[in-house]
Amino acid sequence: MISEMHSALHVHRAVKGAAAARIEDVVRWASAGGARVFGFPDIGVIAPGKLADIAIFDLSHPRYCGLHDPLSGPVAAAGAAHLRYLLVGGRVVVEDGTTPGLDLTRLRHDASRVLARLAA
Repeated sequence: MISEMHSALHVHRAVKGAAAARIEDVVRWASAGGARVFGFPDIGVIAPGKLADIAIFDLSHPRYCGLHDPLSGPVAAAGAAHLRYLLVGGRVVVEDGTTPGLDLTRLRHDASRVLARLAA
């Protein structure tokens, strides 16, 4: 999603000029705007009575040095942002870049098995 937000920023600026979109606009498009388009009124913003969905990134990487606003880092710098925590509905689903309780070995095995079956 971060790469798509980065692309949206640059495409919008390329078509309409450098001042046409701010990083804050792109984040709003991807969060509250996306929720509204898909008909989910209880997500997209951090506010009382809304579901607690939030992504927390590690902004200590050198790629974020020198930004006027470090909070713009994941969108401005794009690439593989290090996700520290992702909360969905108030529940931690990613912690330090990993998904607690997800067995990646089993997931890879299952995916390979399904792919082999589809290719047959």
